Amino acid sequence: MAEKKEILALYQSVREGDIEKIKLLLDKGINVNTKDKEGWTPLHWATKNKHTELALLLIKKDAYVTTRDKFGARPIDFALEYNNEILISEMMSRLISEEEKIFEII
Repeated sequence: MAEKKEILALYQSVREGDIEKIKLLLDKGINVNTKDKEGWTPLHWATKNKHTELALLLIKKDAYVTTRDKFGARPIDFALEYNNEILISEMMSRLISEEEKIFEII
């Protein structure tokens, strides 16, 4: 389990858009889907702060695109709000892929 200071460093780096530091932290094993006290994941922060390249990295590292915060907001909602076509496309592709996996199990 990651130490609290590493998780704080992850969130600080996401808000700043520091991709290289985030790569290092994720390589140390920090959960890409960890949540802060508001229920935000790093992907929530990256998408809200319009860090497209960073958001794409997090998605590639298996960040959940539909995780809801404590108010019900999802990273995909922010992509839609800002009309970020790149993230919308990537997140929708991820959703379709995840849905196909569910149907394979059934």
